Amino acid sequence: MEFVGRHTELGLLRSQFDEALGGHPRLALIEGPPGIGKTALVDRFLGEYGDVQVLRASGEEAEAFLEYGVVDQLLSSQAGSSAMPRQAPLEDHLKVGAQVLDLLGHLQERGPVILVIDDLHWADQTSLKALLFGLRRLQADRVLALLVMRSEETHRLPEGLSRLIHSGVAARQQLRGLESADLRELAALMGVGAFSAGAAERLHQHTEGNPLYARALLAELPAEIWRRPELTVPAPHSFSLLVLRRRAQRSQETRQLLDAASVLGMHSSLDLAARLADIADPLAAVDEASAAGLLQIEQVGKREIAFPHPLVEATIYHGLSMSERARLHARAATLVDDQASSLRHRVAATPTADPQLAADLADFARREADQGAWASAAAHLVKASRLSAGRSERERLLLEAVNWMLFSGSVSQAAVLREEISSFAGGALRDCILGQLALLEGRPGEAERLLANAWTQCDPAIDAQLAATIALRNASQAMGRLRAAEGAEWARRALRLTRPGSPEASRGKAVLSMALAYLGRLPEAFAVLDSTELASRSELEDWALLVHGLLRLVEDELPNARADLARVAATALRQGSLQTAADALDWLATAEYYSGAWDDAILHGERALLIYTESERPYHAFNPSALVAVWAARGDWIRAEQHTREATTQPLDYEMAILNTAIIQAQLAAARSDHQRVLRVLQPVLGLTRRERIDEQGFWPWQDIYADALVNLDRVAEAGAFLRAHESLAAERGRCSMMARLARVRGRVEAAEGRPEQAESAFLSSLQHIERLRMPFEQARIQLAYGNYLRRLGRRREAAGQLVAAQISFVELGAGPYLERCERELAASGLTPRKRRGADRTRLTPQELSVARLVASGLTNREVAGELFLSTKTIEFHLSQIFDKLDITSRRQIAKHPQLATGT
Repeated sequence: MEFVGRHTELGLLRSQFDEALGGHPRLALIEGPPGIGKTALVDRFLGEYGDVQVLRASGEEAEAFLEYGVVDQLLSSQAGSSAMPRQAPLEDHLKVGAQVLDLLGHLQERGPVILVIDDLHWADQTSLKALLFGLRRLQADRVLALLVMRSEETHRLPEGLSRLIHSGVAARQQLRGLESADLRELAALMGVGAFSAGAAERLHQHTEGNPLYARALLAELPAEIWRRPELTVPAPHSFSLLVLRRRAQRSQETRQLLDAASVLGMHSSLDLAARLADIADPLAAVDEASAAGLLQIEQVGKREIAFPHPLVEATIYHGLSMSERARLHARAATLVDDQASSLRHRVAATPTADPQLAADLADFARREADQGAWASAAAHLVKASRLSAGRSERERLLLEAVNWMLFSGSVSQAAVLREEISSFAGGALRDCILGQLALLEGRPGEAERLLANAWTQCDPAIDAQLAATIALRNASQAMGRLRAAEGAEWARRALRLTRPGSPEASRGKAVLSMALAYLGRLPEAFAVLDSTELASRSELEDWALLVHGLLRLVEDELPNARADLARVAATALRQGSLQTAADALDWLATAEYYSGAWDDAILHGERALLIYTESERPYHAFNPSALVAVWAARGDWIRAEQHTREATTQPLDYEMAILNTAIIQAQLAAARSDHQRVLRVLQPVLGLTRRERIDEQGFWPWQDIYADALVNLDRVAEAGAFLRAHESLAAERGRCSMMARLARVRGRVEAAEGRPEQAESAFLSSLQHIERLRMPFEQARIQLAYGNYLRRLGRRREAAGQLVAAQISFVELGAGPYLERCERELAASGLTPRKRRGADRTRLTPQELSVARLVASGLTNREVAGELFLSTKTIEFHLSQIFDKLDITSRRQIAKHPQLATGT
């Protein structure tokens, strides 16, 4: 299409590219209705930069379920294939996104890169997730990403990409119709003589400036119609008629090629289209169709053809009679090479129920599921359901499809079908799936009712596997409601229904172990896990090892807990078990927070959050957030508040989620000394009636936070009464960390009530318990509280000893708010705190520290980028910062630097 106008839009794109040239990657969204000139704008813009590396791909409606189809176009493109060799087969979207980042890094060695995705709304979801992952990781790259899509199709975008676009990060250009002056220029370019301003205004009013419609009218209608105002201009809907007229004016073989190509989709190989059309001279047909503006050669070397616009393809396709479409699809099914395409054509050729085709689709879906392609499995099962003859079979296949959607995390996609499956006849499988959907969406009452119904309707003697699945989902439901005893019973039922070594048995043991631990029966919980093979690398056994690591964390075995959790995270990431990996990283970050490895806690906590986000699942409301704890303790209120919002915005009604979100909010409030808010956000926890997990020691340490706030608000007697039951349980369980925390608050209570001997005993007991562990932050808080007490007694020398020790720990941890409190106490003790200096500009950030450690281990920049899911350009940027901060000039010097040697 001839390009006219769009001067403002071109200027904006040039500005975006100029910023990208400076190492500030930019994202631009170009949107508008069909035919408005989006692709023409991009083509004109790219034409101005002949020396730029361009990666370009486009979505295709017929290939929307082809996993990583768009990414494969990028990797196979001329720029992509010449930059680096094709890697291993495409797997989960994190690894694929890392490949895209790697490719962008290679291309930038030659110069800046422009990444273009046309028809974004038709891109396959897996590619969109991988591209979203890559776009988020661009930090110091010379990359401009142009996303092109129809404005009315934004609902097709995944939630994460939609949020990114609407967050203000992307520069959005909403293309509208051309102005009259632009249309006049277009007419001149097309050779329409004597095209007056009045004629241009008539064309503008008639087409609203849509360049595709305008060009079609200018090409088709005689020039006389524009010169004579009394003549009526055809309506824009004539576009379809114009296309069909052009088709009708072509030769028989050209018409056959156009029809065949429309059945194959927007893009196809010339050879396949020619065989489907059954023509001998396809090149002559392509030439004729191309001259008429109906078809074009897309890649000359590969002889691939494409329609110039989706409207052309759609017009020709829908212009075929139903019988002719069915005939061509049936023939195409025998010509295509892959089974997925063959099945697609067979479905399109089948107007009525076809049990054999439904069975073939179901078989293919199950093979896809075995390979982890759960979205494809679900899509093919939906098609199988629609082609099944019997109602019961249709419902069974659709339920199986929704089950795979839930398994893959596509909760929103499954929710679309909720109304339909709710209309099915009641049954165990239906209620099990609806119950799981309600559970994942945070509706405990509905989930409980449906899962109970599912169990009632299931006969374990007939379908033991379904019964075991229902039992396990009931166990998960009970655990979310903090009903540990009930969860243990459901897990035992599942185990009785499964064979030893089966996936259900492994999962059942893990759930049973967790439930027993919530009940305080930790030896029994470990015994259950000991019967599970933890050395295996399967996902379910990794999950059992995850529980094992968590129980070690509860037991205050921090080094062993960190080893277990790190191992689970590493193997789960390699296998693409993203949910398991995210949970392991979340708990690993908590163990590192307790251990004082705060930089590592930030790295692993943010990586867990990244995976939750990239998986399009809500932040796991049942896990702690070490990120909030660390940022709050360091006084980084902006980050702490951001992570608090991310961890607490999901409106879940499960008691476990209520408990977790309250604790996260309380951690931030306590760090800010907002004691009233601490009590307020923890009030829902006190109102929960099921106390099994809430009061059990070691899982969720909230009791000391609450009691501390009471003391700070002079509600000392209330704090003392609150502590008694928890102190007794901590002693009974032998939880040293919790005994230390509670004893610290007990010391404050006794001091406030004028019992110095009891206060002294409590503080010393607290120190004795914590010194057995390596928990520097907790120990420093105890020393601060004890030093405050000693100062008030006038024992300044002893107070100074405790306060100086606390000060050293707070400095090493970077715990700013607590350091300020400590220095106020030192000043009140008559000591002059060390002179405060500004932020240490030579200290590496957590991200820089992670890069430095990986570089020190011998990894290349590309390998480091793969480990951290960043682009190679970002790694290079971090390395330059590292060299500058550490005053070094080579990679070999990094490993010898004290910051790396001490792990600080």
